[in-house]
Amino acid sequence: MAFRMQSSEAAGGDPESELDLAALDEALARDETLLEETAEARPVPTAEGPRCPLCGWPNPEDARRCAGCDIDLRDGSPPPFDRFRPPLLDRRWIAAGAVLLVLAALGFGIRAAIRAGADRRALLRGERELAAGRLEPARRAFEQATRYRSDNAAAWAALADTLARLGRLEEARAAVQRAERFGARDNVHTNLATGRILLAEGRAQQALAALRAAHERRPSLGSVLHLLGDAYAALGDEPAALAHYEQALREDPDAPEAPHSRLALAALALHRSRLDQAEALLAAARTDPGADRLALALLEGELHRRRGERLAAVQSFREAVRLAPGAAEPAFRLARALRELKLPGQALEALRPALAEAPTSTAYRRLEADLLLDLERPHEAEQRYLALGQRPPGDAAALTAAARIALRDGRTEAAHKRLAQALAVDPAYAPAALALARLALERKDPERAIAVLRAALERDPLAVELRTELGRALLAAGRRDEAAVALEVAVQSGADTPAAARARRLLADLYRADGNLPAALRHLEALAAQRPDDRALQFERVAWLLEAGRREQAARVLETIAPRWPDAPELARLRAALTAPPH
Repeated sequence: MAFRMQSSEAAGGDPESELDLAALDEALARDETLLEETAEARPVPTAEGPRCPLCGWPNPEDARRCAGCDIDLRDGSPPPFDRFRPPLLDRRWIAAGAVLLVLAALGFGIRAAIRAGADRRALLRGERELAAGRLEPARRAFEQATRYRSDNAAAWAALADTLARLGRLEEARAAVQRAERFGARDNVHTNLATGRILLAEGRAQQALAALRAAHERRPSLGSVLHLLGDAYAALGDEPAALAHYEQALREDPDAPEAPHSRLALAALALHRSRLDQAEALLAAARTDPGADRLALALLEGELHRRRGERLAAVQSFREAVRLAPGAAEPAFRLARALRELKLPGQALEALRPALAEAPTSTAYRRLEADLLLDLERPHEAEQRYLALGQRPPGDAAALTAAARIALRDGRTEAAHKRLAQALAVDPAYAPAALALARLALERKDPERAIAVLRAALERDPLAVELRTELGRALLAAGRRDEAAVALEVAVQSGADTPAAARARRLLADLYRADGNLPAALRHLEALAAQRPDDRALQFERVAWLLEAGRREQAARVLETIAPRWPDAPELARLRAALTAPPH
């Protein structure tokens, strides 16, 4: 206080100086307090040693840094910067982090190993389901395998094959692309799926290449053989299709495709008129729970039709209609079978679902026209035939049918025009050529008939009907030698056909008129052997034998046929001729 007083007086008692000294006193008091607190926070020296040149703190003799300010006592350098950084991690935290990282790595590894095993197990489960024909469980298993491991090429390939079997072609195509992307381009399942997709799209030749590749990789796989049969059948190679179907059913009769192959083989057997083989296959298909019941009913109906069992055929087709109400093909086949039973009204009614589902089908519209004609509705039938015939690229059969209706009504010019149109559509269509030639013969124009028939024979030289009609036209034109040649060729080509029988009749009359009775008798006797129930022909044979002077043979033939027709008027006349003395 004395110091402050003296200072104030020395300053001349200035009040402002007094105020400044008071503020300074307060600041000094605060500094003293701070120094005391700092001194308390500093470590207490244990022994007297060199003092710090910066803070004056006494340090031990062996100290390298000041305990008060942490400067280097040797060179006075300041303390390192890290001393003032707060510690972020100590050793305990670092060790704990390392342990956590190791545990996480182990967890991820164990999870990956478990998932890798899971995708293999799902793939094997799907293969077992697929081999047993359970497609939906197989699909789910393969999809699970792809979820466990998205780059599993084998799982994608098997999934593609399963989806193709289920008819889900777009999904199957996408799965094939995934399988190929992950390296399964040459996988058997990839080839099978590709083959199935291409077959469904109607690209049989490309499907055949894919299926052959699958067969080369696994020859024992029955599915490949079944599908190869389908590919060859689609290409029209029936012998190869039959061979593959038979081999597939022999080597792997329990394959998922076996029911389909059995029915396909039955259809081929029917087409090749192997009725017993078809019946055996259909009998096996009846007991097969995997067989397509609709296809089975249709094939059974066709088998009954081929055997002439029309009522049984109608029953089978009715069953097919029941299984697929409103479907076109069962309705069409039922209508056709009813027409064969001479029930055109019921047939037309049965055909209506087919016409509603496929109104542009040529086969369905032609059957409708045939039924209208059977029902004595010729005008409607003619309109249907003309509509079919004029639809591009044309229908020779429909135009010929319309021409026949016109001929029946006496409209020869219209008939002639339609027959010419039919031949323009198909120059080798024999019914049109025959109808046009007969129309020309009725008009006394045999040369026109000859030209039409020869043009048709150039395209179909083995047509016996055309050859026989050509012989008749040549006879009408007076060209007997050419007629004889044409008729002889028809006889040799036609065997026991009705056209060959007509040719024999014409030849017999031709040779008899020319005085060549032995040649005439040769053809007449052959004709009589073919038609033993023709009474007029049998008695005519006896008369010709008498005319040729072969009385003993005539007597033997007459005694043979007399018991069959004892009241025939020809019998008494021929017996009288035999008992009369020869001329």
